[in-house]
Amino acid sequence: MHASLNSVHAAVRRLRSAVFPAPARPGLRFSGPQGRGVEVSGPALGRHVQILAHPDDDLFFMAPDLFHAVAAGAEIVNVYLVAGEADGRNAAHGARNRDRLAVDYEGYVAARQRGLRAVYADAALNDASAPWTREAYRTAGGFHVERASLAGRAPVTLYFFNLAMTGGRPPMRLHTLWTGEIEQQRTRRPTGSPLPDALPDAPEVLTREGLLDALVELLAEHRPSTVRTLDPDPDHATYENGKVTYHDHQEHTAAALFALEALRRYGEQAPEQAPVVESYRGYGNKVWPGNLSPQVFHDKTRRLDIYGGQDGRRRKHGVDPGDFQLGGSARRKAYGRSTYARYSHASTWLQRDGDGALTAFTVLNGIPVQWKDTDGEFTPRPLGTSAPEGGFFSPQVHAVATEDGLLHVFGVHMSLAAGRYEHRRDVMLVSQQEPGGRFGAWQNLGNPYNAEGLNPIKRREIGQPEPVALPGGGLEFVVRNFDRALSHRRLETTGTWSPWRDLGGTLQEGIAWGTRPDGTVELYAPAPDRIVQWNRADQSPSFSRPQPLPFPAPAGPVTYVTADQGRALLLMRRPGTGEILCHHRPGPQEPWQAEPQSLGGHGGTGPITATRTHDGRIALATRNDHGTLSFARLPEPADEKPPTWTASGPLSVHAPSSVLDADGCVVTAVLGVDARLHVARWEPGTPEPVWTAHAGGGRQMTLARMGEVRLFE
Repeated sequence: MHASLNSVHAAVRRLRSAVFPAPARPGLRFSGPQGRGVEVSGPALGRHVQILAHPDDDLFFMAPDLFHAVAAGAEIVNVYLVAGEADGRNAAHGARNRDRLAVDYEGYVAARQRGLRAVYADAALNDASAPWTREAYRTAGGFHVERASLAGRAPVTLYFFNLAMTGGRPPMRLHTLWTGEIEQQRTRRPTGSPLPDALPDAPEVLTREGLLDALVELLAEHRPSTVRTLDPDPDHATYENGKVTYHDHQEHTAAALFALEALRRYGEQAPEQAPVVESYRGYGNKVWPGNLSPQVFHDKTRRLDIYGGQDGRRRKHGVDPGDFQLGGSARRKAYGRSTYARYSHASTWLQRDGDGALTAFTVLNGIPVQWKDTDGEFTPRPLGTSAPEGGFFSPQVHAVATEDGLLHVFGVHMSLAAGRYEHRRDVMLVSQQEPGGRFGAWQNLGNPYNAEGLNPIKRREIGQPEPVALPGGGLEFVVRNFDRALSHRRLETTGTWSPWRDLGGTLQEGIAWGTRPDGTVELYAPAPDRIVQWNRADQSPSFSRPQPLPFPAPAGPVTYVTADQGRALLLMRRPGTGEILCHHRPGPQEPWQAEPQSLGGHGGTGPITATRTHDGRIALATRNDHGTLSFARLPEPADEKPPTWTASGPLSVHAPSSVLDADGCVVTAVLGVDARLHVARWEPGTPEPVWTAHAGGGRQMTLARMGEVRLFE
């Protein structure tokens, strides 16, 4: 049931003192499949595995999402691949006499890990000094990693692989292990670690296949419902004469690639639970507008201060209390002011079918899935046939319905490779064969950089395809490309797709389409310092040049929605606040109003889902600062007061999607951290939505995808 924002705050505070195994409960309720009230706890909290490079990547790049789950009492398993020994001096850069400190790689690694343990003890138990159980865990391949757990008091487990960074040609790094430039990577044993002592001239080593086997083993042991990792394809910083540098650490990229390949192999085992996957941007956050509210940013930097040893804990057993290289400087790190998913969150993945039924489209562990509503129950099944062998779909798909009642689903298929020029990232499309019917085979629509003579390294930076259905049955899409501009393809009347066309621009992710009554097609995209608009007149083959609008840059995607009397709205978030803003256009031929209306909200990140109801009102749904959803209905145009928001629902991943059902009810779906589909129905005249939860996809669905069983015939 509905919980006010104040009750959410209070519930989260109460969770800090919760003790495992009694399940912590965030105080939010939803209706179960039979309509009875069910608290969001237990299985609904899911099991969370994070695969990371360094012992602070989760703190910088996955907060607040990960820490909502920690506070709620969910099972948390973090896997840190590299030791992160840097130069072995545990002192702030620029500190006086720093160069005179003795180099102590093992001591610095131990300090980082001690600071990290303190963060999770504080987050789970409100006690940064809580004891941990530390032990050597031996993988099936005979490799030892350190495993730390919160002594039965909270379900948090940390694994440290401690892979070392050493010089040489090529250097021994995680990324050279991925590419095959080195055959194996040695480890470092942190000071005071329970790992077995290794002779300096004979440390433990791990091969590429050995690391992948160990990751698959941990996934199989912990059976996650949510897996988080880093950015496998970060934005480039420079590109000159075919040489590229990136806005991210090479080890972040390698950790993400190892994680995705391990997930692909884990999926081949047909586990009972197919997890939802999220990839997060790393240092590249610094070139995007800050999207965290002041409270969330404060909480984030507070955790980083604990990690940096700034919370008053003392040196113990010869190990410093934290990472003094970071110390209290987290607030000054530009990449810490944001948390962005690598793949822009779709808000069009719930659609109304040609037969009036609702269908949701998601991706579970790299496999596209459809959930069709049959008598109020959404049942998952694999989406489409003839998907490419191997590889992995990016975490989300975008769907659209054309005038003929057919649904079309776009995604990106990722073929992972060791060689940096051998990766492929291709836009894929699958369409219904008849309204309300089955989907056909996946069609490969390619990549703007697949053509011969183009540098294949550019393939990796494409964004998510953003489709639009046009009056008269047209279908087209755009995708952000390597140059941070838009690439466009259109389905011609001949049934073939047009060549790729570059529309220009320098953009963030999160594009919105719109159409005017006269058939003019509009495109809106957030740029680093503004919003950019393209227009194309009805029947015209080409778009105008990008034109800047007099709006400052938003923090994330924009949403376009038409209202009554020819009005249009552009919805976005104000940087540094999470506040939702609305720009109005009174009529199709009138300019946008430069001064936005504040719609308030409960903070949060990601797109705002907007649905026009039968009475002309606009229903909104979006993620909030607490990892759940907030809902509102916009007041009448003459009413300048912000709407009333209500918060409810499960902890979720990605963005919500909303649509009107056949009865005119606003239906909102979200993918929970438990990898189940959660659906809210907001009846006209009722103050809040009512939730139901629907089983996730697992072993049977995976086997069906592999052709080993037949489902839903």
